[in-house]
Amino acid sequence: MTRILLIRHGQASFGTDDYDRLSTLGEEQSERVGEHLAALPHSAAAAYSGKLRRQRQTLDLAIGRYGADALPQRASEAFNEYQAGPLFDAYLDQVVSESPALAAARDAVHTDRRLFQQAFEGVMNCWLEGRQTATAIPETWEQFQGRIVQGLEAMVCEHDKNDTIHLYTSGGVIAVGVGLALELSPLQTVMLNWRVYNASITELSYGRRGWSLMGFNAVDHFALTEPDRLLTFR
Repeated sequence: MTRILLIRHGQASFGTDDYDRLSTLGEEQSERVGEHLAALPHSAAAAYSGKLRRQRQTLDLAIGRYGADALPQRASEAFNEYQAGPLFDAYLDQVVSESPALAAARDAVHTDRRLFQQAFEGVMNCWLEGRQTATAIPETWEQFQGRIVQGLEAMVCEHDKNDTIHLYTSGGVIAVGVGLALELSPLQTVMLNWRVYNASITELSYGRRGWSLMGFNAVDHFALTEPDRLLTFR
Protein backbone atom coordinates (compact mmCIF):
# COMPACT_ATOMS: atom_id res chain seq x y z
CA MET A 1 0.00 0.00 0.00
CA THR A 2 1.56 3.29 -1.12
CA ARG A 3 1.33 6.13 1.41
CA ILE A 4 1.21 9.76 0.26
CA LEU A 5 1.55 12.55 2.78
CA LEU A 6 0.16 15.76 1.29
CA ILE A 7 1.66 18.79 3.02
CA ARG A 8 0.10 22.17 2.40
CA HIS A 9 2.55 25.02 1.93
CA GLY A 10 3.27 27.38 4.82
CA GLN A 11 1.51 30.72 5.12
CA ALA A 12 1.97 32.77 1.95
CA SER A 13 2.14 36.56 1.66
CA PHE A 14 -1.55 37.50 1.54
CA GLY A 15 -2.24 41.16 0.85
CA THR A 16 1.16 41.89 -0.70
CA ASP A 17 2.25 42.40 -4.31
CA ASP A 18 3.67 38.85 -4.38
CA TYR A 19 1.38 36.30 -2.76
CA ASP A 20 3.46 33.40 -4.08
CA ARG A 21 6.17 33.49 -1.41
CA LEU A 22 6.17 32.40 2.19
CA SER A 23 5.71 34.87 4.98
CA THR A 24 8.10 34.77 7.94
CA LEU A 25 5.52 32.70 9.80
CA GLY A 26 5.15 30.44 6.76
CA GLU A 27 8.87 29.75 6.81
CA GLU A 28 8.68 28.75 10.47
CA GLN A 29 5.67 26.52 9.83
CA SER A 30 7.58 24.77 7.02
CA GLU A 31 10.55 24.09 9.26
CA ARG A 32 8.29 22.77 12.02
CA VAL A 33 6.53 20.35 9.70
CA GLY A 34 9.92 19.09 8.46
CA GLU A 35 10.97 18.35 12.04
CA HIS A 36 7.69 16.54 12.61
CA LEU A 37 8.05 14.43 9.46
CA ALA A 38 11.55 13.43 10.54
CA ALA A 39 10.10 12.00 13.77
CA LEU A 40 7.59 9.75 11.97
CA PRO A 41 8.43 6.02 11.67
CA HIS A 42 8.21 5.78 7.86
CA SER A 43 11.02 7.36 5.83
CA ALA A 44 10.09 9.00 2.55
CA ALA A 45 11.15 7.44 -0.74
CA ALA A 46 10.81 10.79 -2.54
CA ALA A 47 9.52 14.33 -2.13
CA TYR A 48 7.31 15.96 -4.77
CA SER A 49 5.88 19.45 -5.10
CA GLY A 50 4.11 21.70 -7.53
CA LYS A 51 6.15 24.35 -9.32
CA LEU A 52 4.79 27.37 -7.46
CA ARG A 53 7.29 29.30 -5.38
CA ARG A 54 5.47 28.86 -2.07
CA GLN A 55 5.27 25.10 -2.62
CA ARG A 56 8.96 24.80 -3.48
CA GLN A 57 9.99 27.00 -0.56
CA THR A 58 8.00 24.82 1.83
CA LEU A 59 9.67 21.70 0.48
CA ASP A 60 13.17 23.19 0.72
CA LEU A 61 12.71 24.41 4.30
CA ALA A 62 11.06 21.18 5.44
CA ILE A 63 13.73 19.02 3.83
CA GLY A 64 16.37 21.10 5.58
CA ARG A 65 14.88 20.03 8.92
CA TYR A 66 13.95 16.54 7.73
CA GLY A 67 17.65 15.82 7.35
CA ALA A 68 17.57 14.00 4.01
CA ASP A 69 19.41 16.17 1.50
CA ALA A 70 19.78 13.21 -0.86
CA LEU A 71 16.05 12.52 -0.93
CA PRO A 72 14.91 12.40 -4.58
CA GLN A 73 12.85 15.48 -5.42
CA ARG A 74 10.56 16.27 -8.31
CA ALA A 75 8.43 19.30 -9.16
CA SER A 76 5.37 18.88 -11.37
CA GLU A 77 2.80 21.36 -12.64
CA ALA A 78 0.20 18.66 -11.97
CA PHE A 79 0.29 19.76 -8.34
CA ASN A 80 0.06 23.51 -8.88
CA GLU A 81 -2.88 25.27 -7.27
CA TYR A 82 -5.65 26.69 -9.46
CA GLN A 83 -4.91 30.24 -10.62
CA ALA A 84 -7.00 32.36 -8.28
CA GLY A 85 -6.02 35.67 -9.89
CA PRO A 86 -7.47 34.94 -13.35
CA LEU A 87 -10.56 33.40 -11.76
CA PHE A 88 -11.11 36.59 -9.75
CA ASP A 89 -10.64 38.67 -12.89
CA ALA A 90 -13.21 36.56 -14.70
CA TYR A 91 -15.91 36.27 -12.05
CA LEU A 92 -15.53 39.03 -9.45
CA ASP A 93 -17.87 41.44 -11.23
CA GLN A 94 -20.60 38.80 -11.20
CA VAL A 95 -20.02 38.00 -7.53
CA VAL A 96 -20.01 41.66 -6.48
CA SER A 97 -23.18 42.37 -8.46
CA GLU A 98 -24.95 39.71 -6.40
CA SER A 99 -23.67 40.93 -3.00
CA PRO A 100 -24.40 44.46 -1.72
CA ALA A 101 -21.90 43.98 1.12
CA LEU A 102 -19.08 43.21 -1.30
CA ALA A 103 -20.11 45.99 -3.65
CA ALA A 104 -19.80 48.51 -0.80
CA ALA A 105 -16.29 47.35 0.09
CA ARG A 106 -14.91 46.13 -3.21
CA ASP A 107 -11.59 47.99 -2.87
CA ALA A 108 -10.80 46.03 0.31
CA VAL A 109 -11.49 42.57 -1.11
CA HIS A 110 -7.82 41.77 -1.74
CA THR A 111 -6.55 42.99 1.65
CA ASP A 112 -9.33 42.16 4.13
CA ARG A 113 -9.27 38.42 4.90
CA ARG A 114 -12.98 38.19 5.73
CA LEU A 115 -14.08 40.01 2.58
CA PHE A 116 -11.61 38.05 0.49
CA GLN A 117 -13.03 34.75 1.76
CA GLN A 118 -16.57 35.85 0.99
CA ALA A 119 -15.62 36.90 -2.52
CA PHE A 120 -13.46 33.79 -2.98
CA GLU A 121 -16.35 31.47 -2.20
CA GLY A 122 -18.54 33.29 -4.71
CA VAL A 123 -15.85 33.10 -7.39
CA MET A 124 -15.36 29.39 -6.78
CA ASN A 125 -19.09 28.73 -7.05
CA CYS A 126 -19.12 30.49 -10.42
CA TRP A 127 -16.17 28.33 -11.52
CA LEU A 128 -17.84 25.10 -10.42
CA GLU A 129 -21.03 26.09 -12.22
CA GLY A 130 -19.07 26.77 -15.38
CA ARG A 131 -20.60 30.21 -15.79
CA GLN A 132 -19.96 32.10 -18.99
CA THR A 133 -17.54 35.01 -18.72
CA ALA A 134 -16.05 37.53 -21.12
CA THR A 135 -12.59 36.91 -19.66
CA ALA A 136 -10.89 33.62 -20.45
CA ILE A 137 -10.03 31.33 -17.54
CA PRO A 138 -6.86 29.20 -17.51
CA GLU A 139 -8.66 25.89 -16.87
CA THR A 140 -12.11 24.61 -16.02
CA TRP A 141 -12.82 22.84 -12.74
CA GLU A 142 -12.88 19.53 -14.61
CA GLN A 143 -9.45 20.22 -16.13
CA PHE A 144 -8.03 21.20 -12.74
CA GLN A 145 -9.37 18.08 -11.09
CA GLY A 146 -8.23 15.88 -13.96
CA ARG A 147 -4.60 17.00 -13.96
CA ILE A 148 -4.31 16.36 -10.22
CA VAL A 149 -5.78 12.87 -10.47
CA GLN A 150 -3.44 12.08 -13.37
CA GLY A 151 -0.50 13.43 -11.37
CA LEU A 152 -1.33 11.30 -8.35
CA GLU A 153 -1.78 8.19 -10.47
CA ALA A 154 1.53 8.79 -12.25
CA MET A 155 3.29 9.29 -8.91
CA VAL A 156 2.02 5.97 -7.59
CA CYS A 157 3.14 4.17 -10.76
CA GLU A 158 6.69 5.49 -10.31
CA HIS A 159 7.14 3.92 -6.86
CA ASP A 160 7.05 0.58 -5.11
CA LYS A 161 3.77 -0.39 -3.51
CA ASN A 162 5.04 0.09 0.06
CA ASP A 163 6.75 3.43 -0.46
CA THR A 164 5.94 6.59 1.47
CA ILE A 165 5.91 9.78 -0.61
CA HIS A 166 5.81 13.39 0.56
CA LEU A 167 3.93 15.87 -1.62
CA TYR A 168 4.22 19.61 -0.93
CA THR A 169 1.30 21.37 -2.53
CA SER A 170 -1.75 23.60 -1.91
CA GLY A 171 -5.19 23.41 -0.35
CA GLY A 172 -7.11 22.93 -3.58
CA VAL A 173 -4.91 20.03 -4.65
CA ILE A 174 -5.27 18.40 -1.23
CA ALA A 175 -9.05 18.81 -1.37
CA VAL A 176 -9.16 17.10 -4.76
CA GLY A 177 -7.12 14.19 -3.39
CA VAL A 178 -9.49 13.79 -0.45
CA GLY A 179 -12.49 14.15 -2.77
CA LEU A 180 -11.07 11.39 -4.95
CA ALA A 181 -10.73 9.02 -1.99
CA LEU A 182 -14.18 9.81 -0.55
CA GLU A 183 -16.00 10.26 -3.88
CA LEU A 184 -17.14 13.76 -2.94
CA SER A 185 -19.08 16.14 -5.17
CA PRO A 186 -17.25 19.17 -6.62
CA LEU A 187 -18.95 21.49 -4.10
CA GLN A 188 -18.05 19.24 -1.16
CA THR A 189 -14.47 19.08 -2.45
CA VAL A 190 -14.14 22.85 -2.72
CA MET A 191 -15.63 23.32 0.75
CA LEU A 192 -12.79 21.19 2.13
CA ASN A 193 -10.37 23.66 0.59
CA TRP A 194 -11.44 26.31 3.12
CA ARG A 195 -10.52 23.98 6.00
CA VAL A 196 -6.94 23.04 5.14
CA TYR A 197 -4.42 24.56 7.55
CA ASN A 198 -1.09 25.89 6.37
CA ALA A 199 1.63 23.23 6.71
CA SER A 200 -0.90 20.57 7.69
CA ILE A 201 -0.54 16.90 6.76
CA THR A 202 -3.18 14.82 4.98
CA GLU A 203 -2.56 11.13 4.31
CA LEU A 204 -3.83 9.09 1.38
CA SER A 205 -3.07 5.48 0.59
CA TYR A 206 -3.32 3.56 -2.64
CA GLY A 207 -3.79 -0.20 -2.82
CA ARG A 208 -5.76 -2.91 -4.56
CA ARG A 209 -9.06 -1.22 -3.68
CA GLY A 210 -7.93 2.15 -4.95
CA TRP A 211 -7.61 5.38 -2.96
CA SER A 212 -8.32 5.68 0.77
CA LEU A 213 -8.18 8.61 3.18
CA MET A 214 -6.07 7.75 6.22
CA GLY A 215 -5.87 11.17 7.87
CA PHE A 216 -6.90 14.75 7.16
CA ASN A 217 -5.46 18.15 8.08
CA ALA A 218 -3.20 16.99 10.93
CA VAL A 219 -1.53 19.83 12.83
CA ASP A 220 -0.26 18.10 15.97
CA HIS A 221 3.13 19.67 15.32
CA PHE A 222 1.50 23.06 16.02
CA ALA A 223 -1.45 22.28 18.28
CA LEU A 224 0.75 20.90 21.06
CA THR A 225 3.00 23.96 21.20
CA GLU A 226 1.71 27.36 20.04
CA PRO A 227 -1.64 26.85 18.27
CA ASP A 228 -2.77 30.46 18.59
CA ARG A 229 0.28 31.68 16.69
CA LEU A 230 1.03 28.81 14.31
CA LEU A 231 -2.41 27.66 13.14
CA THR A 232 -3.42 29.63 10.04
CA PHE A 233 -5.59 29.07 6.99
CA ARG A 234 -4.23 31.94 4.87
